[in-house]
Amino acid sequence: MGIEIMVIPASCIGAYLIGGIPTAFLLAKRRGVSILSFGSGSSGATNTARSLGVKNGLIVAVIDILKGALPVLIARSVIGLTVPGYLLTGLSAVFGHIYSPYLKKFKGGKGVATGAGTIAVIYPPAIPFALTVFALVLAVSRYSSAASLTSLFLVIPYYILLSMVTKKAFDPYIVAFLSVLFLLIAFSHRKNLYRLIHGTELTFTSSKQKSREEIDAHNRN
Repeated sequence: MGIEIMVIPASCIGAYLIGGIPTAFLLAKRRGVSILSFGSGSSGATNTARSLGVKNGLIVAVIDILKGALPVLIARSVIGLTVPGYLLTGLSAVFGHIYSPYLKKFKGGKGVATGAGTIAVIYPPAIPFALTVFALVLAVSRYSSAASLTSLFLVIPYYILLSMVTKKAFDPYIVAFLSVLFLLIAFSHRKNLYRLIHGTELTFTSSKQKSREEIDAHNRN
């Protein structure tokens, strides 16, 4: 345990640096687009899809998922950290994605895909459930932010209820992890929540051909 206490900080720092790799920013830069000043201004998969098309958005999403999954896998299966250690590693990867050390003002993405990557390793049964909820909410509302937050939030009671149904004791560390993950990602969506309340949020299908005036007005909110 004493050795693990010394290893956990190194694991978290490594995860933060991996999670902070600005996938969307780098891909958009190769396409001649400044992703931070287009669409929602976020360096994430949704804004990439909106700005550069679904294909590029999927590329970013897959890489961002791996940025969350790989650090947890390494921490758990290679380094051999116990549950608290690899959960902290996962949160560090998501924190790095949201507050990227490689971008000005640490402005990264919203953490959804990277968070999904951590959940895929930590609690795989949540992924089909979360994807179903995401698809349903997105189909009804057309808001990816609402779909993301709803699916992340519902994963928490889903984990607890499924543990009760299968008569398996749920791990309080995982409940804490899922709760902190949701709060962290909800905080990164605070502007989206404001726009949802005021009816000015961009839908997932918002055209990438929006006028410069519309984009600038959106980013100022």
